[in-house]
Amino acid sequence: MGSGRQILIDHNSSIVYSMGIVKELMMKLILIAVVLLTITACGTVGGAVSGAGKDLSRAGDWIQSK
Repeated sequence: MGSGRQILIDHNSSIVYSMGIVKELMMKLILIAVVLLTITACGTVGGAVSGAGKDLSRAGDWIQSK
């Protein structure tokens, strides 16, 4: 009862799932999508920061050479 899952059996003895199971599945899918997007964004941000660091390093070397 504490898990939020409820199974109702109708008069034909077929199993009818409650909306709680559907909501739980949707929440899991949303969580997975958010995690995947976050991982992808971290890679993109990390690449941008790395590229900016290389550019600043080159600029610093150019300034020191002058």
